[in-house]
Amino acid sequence: MSSQSWPTATAGGTDILWAASLLRWKGLDTMLAAHQQMRGERPELVVCYLQPKNSLQPCSRIAPELPGTRWHANPVNLDEIRSECGIFVSTSQQEPFGLSILEAMAAGLCVVIPADGAWWDQRLHDGVECCKYQPDDPDDLARVLGTLNAMPDVVATLGRNAQAHAATYYKAADTYQGIIDQWEALLRRESSSLCKA
Repeated sequence: MSSQSWPTATAGGTDILWAASLLRWKGLDTMLAAHQQMRGERPELVVCYLQPKNSLQPCSRIAPELPGTRWHANPVNLDEIRSECGIFVSTSQQEPFGLSILEAMAAGLCVVIPADGAWWDQRLHDGVECCKYQPDDPDDLARVLGTLNAMPDVVATLGRNAQAHAATYYKAADTYQGIIDQWEALLRRESSSLCKA
């Protein structure tokens, strides 16, 4: 990500953010089931969703009547909403990259991802930069979220670690610098060749 589009840092807190489209493979149903299964005083679940247009794929239904949830359709202020949360949950099945996960990491949220072998599962370490749960398992996700809810210091530590990981490996200026250097060297050679001709 470029430094101009770097997300606003989280102010912390206990709210859980889920942000994705309503395509069923994004796993909203798993998130809702896990949230409702949490025991004791559960944090608010903030659902930011995009309604797919002209898609033949199955979609999940919104459920704003569920207690302890707040819903935002196509929010233009996602950065502000994210900065008010402390935990970000991805329930996508085999997400190829997951920009929303990277944005949550960059903002310093504690990210919770499925242990499904996908992109972020291969790059992040459970208990270091994230927490992992068994994919498509609302019971296990509820267990992880319950543990985090009882341990705000762990949430803060994992969020800081995730933010440091994002800043170290995913800033556009650093990530693409090698490619830019190669192109500049190639252009210098071409320019030099043209001047000699």
